[in-house]
This record gives sequence, C-alpha cells and structure tokens, in this order.
Amino acid sequence: MFDRRRTWGAVLIAAILCGVVAGQSVPPVEPMGAEGGVEERVLDPDSMQAIVGVTQTIRHDANPMVASVAEALQKGNHDERLSEMIVPAKFDEKAYIADSESYLNTVEPGRIWQPAQPKEGVPQAQAASPEYVEALQGEAVALKVQVVPHAPVTFTSFDLGAFSNRLTSITVAADEKGMAIAPFTGTPGTYNEVHILAASPLTSGQVKFSVFIVVPKLRERHAQMLGK
Repeated sequence: MFDRRRTWGAVLIAAILCGVVAGQSVPPVEPMGAEGGVEERVLDPDSMQAIVGVTQTIRHDANPMVASVAEALQKGNHDERLSEMIVPAKFDEKAYIADSESYLNTVEPGRIWQPAQPKEGVPQAQAASPEYVEALQGEAVALKVQVVPHAPVTFTSFDLGAFSNRLTSITVAADEKGMAIAPFTGTPGTYNEVHILAASPLTSGQVKFSVFIVVPKLRERHAQMLGK
C-alpha cells in the first residue's frame, strides 16, 4: 500500500516551476476561508505527506537546464523537454562537437530512447556503479555509466527525485576516459523504488538503475503494519 503511482512526464512533474503544482506536490496553503483570508495548511504529522514530504517548487532561472524547461512551459514550443514519452530530434554529432554546452543545457528526457544502433565498432554502454542501491531520502548517490570519451549521456528518472540540475533528467558529458557521472537524490516527496534509465547516442543499449529511497519513519510504519 506504500507504493506510489508511476509518474509520467517526469520533468514537468518534478520541476514545479513558478508555483505550478503537479504530481505529488501540494499547495502550501489551503483555499480561501469563509472570511476571504488564507488558512495555513497544517499537516497531520502521521500523514503520508508529512512523512515523505512534498515536491518543492523551483525558480525558472535556477540554472540553464531548468530555464530550458521553463521556456518550453511558457512558450509551448518544445514538448520534448517536458516528457520522456516524447522523442526529441535525432542527435547531430557535428552540432554537438561544435556547441556541446547548448546540448547539455537543454533538457530532453526522451534522449534515453535514442542510443546508437548496435553494429560493429559501436561499443555498448555499461553500468560503472551498482545498478541497485539504497539511499536515505536526501542522500545523493553517484550513478556512473561507461561510454566513449566525451560522449553525452542522458539520465532520466521515472519516479521523481532530482539530479544536480534539480530536475528528473540531465545530460552530462563523459570524461576523457568515457566515465559519465550523475549524482541523484531522493528529494522530498520521493520514496521507495525509483527507476532510472541512462543512454548515450554514441553507444548502444541502455543502462537501468534502481534507487530505493528509504524514509525511516515510513519503513517503521510498514514494519508495524506487517507485524499486526
């Protein structure tokens, strides 16, 4: 009973911009009261919202990657930045080499569906860190993928949480040894199993990670219920 719903449109749900509320996020105040005033929300300390927390809002100018999502929300011209279910434009390696910063600063979670086709001479992406790990809520874990040197690698979470850009998807460049690292944190509102996919357009295959976010009080409650 503690499993939450799978969330689609990961970036749009987890990156709550400019006060927009979605997914597991809740308003910080109740609706207008009878006198026309605003009543503060007081959470029951034993409620699920109080135990696991709620997704926080993010300023649209928090960083260039968040700004790319905010632009898509405001202008409605880049749906591929808002959902992993929308496949973005085909990767252009020449354009990436010429201006990798623009590519890395644009969030497109659906890039995970665009690895290179398997063929001779194309290496396969490999996990370089445990594919299953447990972490306390609020604790960062480093997800690592081995690809070719300097290749872009996109990591996308299907179950909230946040990477270093405060979003549920990020594209990072591998180093000169082909190691791509993306720290991931189970932020407030994120709990239990989080499914994450990683892929690069310069290597074949996807890497699947599972991060189990532990909320001690929630685990205690679950144990108490099983003991009854």
